Amino acid sequence: MTLPELGPKQARRLRAPHLARPFPAQLHPDHAQFEDQVLAWMVDHGLLTDERQGYAGHSHRPPPGRLMGWLYPHGTAEAVATAGRLAVWARMLDDRIADPAAQKHDLAEMTDRLLAFDSILHTHTMNADSSRPEEAPDRLLRDLCRSLHAMTTPHQFLRIQRAMLRAFLGFTADAAHASHKRIPTVAQYRSIRRNTSTLDIFIVLAETATEFEIPSEAALRQEVQALIDTTTDLFTMAHDIFTCHKDVHHGDWLNLAILLAHEHASSPQDGLTLAAEEFNEGTASFRRHAEVLLDSFDHALWTHQLTSALEHVLGGYLAWLSELWVTEAGDYNFTLVPLLGTAT
Repeated sequence: MTLPELGPKQARRLRAPHLARPFPAQLHPDHAQFEDQVLAWMVDHGLLTDERQGYAGHSHRPPPGRLMGWLYPHGTAEAVATAGRLAVWARMLDDRIADPAAQKHDLAEMTDRLLAFDSILHTHTMNADSSRPEEAPDRLLRDLCRSLHAMTTPHQFLRIQRAMLRAFLGFTADAAHASHKRIPTVAQYRSIRRNTSTLDIFIVLAETATEFEIPSEAALRQEVQALIDTTTDLFTMAHDIFTCHKDVHHGDWLNLAILLAHEHASSPQDGLTLAAEEFNEGTASFRRHAEVLLDSFDHALWTHQLTSALEHVLGGYLAWLSELWVTEAGDYNFTLVPLLGTAT
C-alpha cells in the first residue's frame, strides 16, 4: 500500500476539522519571567550569544517559557522555569541528535550519545569509559539533573529517569523508521509518539509545580497509568492535527493523520478527520478514566490534584498550539483558534 499523495498542493486543500475543547486553559501570570530565565540559561550555556536573540533566533521555535506558563498556570516559579529549560533540552534531543542520525542513516553515534545521557542521569557525570567529547546537550542535562534532584522526591526523580529512558527508546525507533524509510503501522506510531512526546517527564514536573505527588504505591496502578496514557495520546494527537498541514506540505509521513490515511487508503483530509474524531473520543475517555481514578482511591486529594493538573496540561497545550503555531506551508493558512475559542 502506497502513501497518499503529499505536497504543497495537497496541503492547501486541507480544511480544519472540528475539535472538542473540554479542558481549561489559563496562562500563568509570570510567563514572561519564565521566558527570561530560560533565555538567560541558554546564554549561560552558550546556546545563545545574547538574550535579545530570543528562542526563535536559536531554532525557530515558539518560546518554551510561555509554553510552560500555559501547561502549569498555577505552578511555582522554580518548577515552571526548570520545565522550560527541560523543553529546550528535549528539542535538542530531537533536532540535534535524532534527526541528524536519521538523515545520515547511522544510529551508532546516536546510541553512543544516549548511553552517555543515561550515565549522566544516574551519576551526573560522563561515563569514564566514553571517548566521545562532551557537548552542549551533556552539560545541559547534567545541570538539569542537579535542578531536578533538588526539587523532586527520590521517587519522582526515579520516574523522571524512567521517562527519559522511554524517550531515548522512542527517538531511536523514530530515527530508525525515518532512516530506512520504513512506514510504521498506526499502532507502532502511537507507541513511538507516547515515548517521543516526553510528556511523562513533564507530568512529574506538573506535580512538582503544583506541590503534590502521586504516592509511590499508586504510581504504577492501572487506574493512574490509564489516565496518564490517555493524556499523552491526546497531547500527541493534538500536535499531529495542528502540524498535519506542514507535514503534508513537506512530505513528512510521520504524522498520525497521514498514517491513518495510509492505513485506510484514503486522502490526507480523511486522515485528518479520522484523527480529529479519535481526539474527540479521547476526551470522553479521559473523563471516564478520571472518574475511575477518583473512585478507586476514595477521592484522595492527590487524585483531584492529578486530574486538575492533567486537564491544565491539555487545555494549555491546545491554547499554545492555537496561539503560537506558525505554518511553514507558504500561503496555506491552517488555524483552529476559532474552534478552540479565546483562551484566558
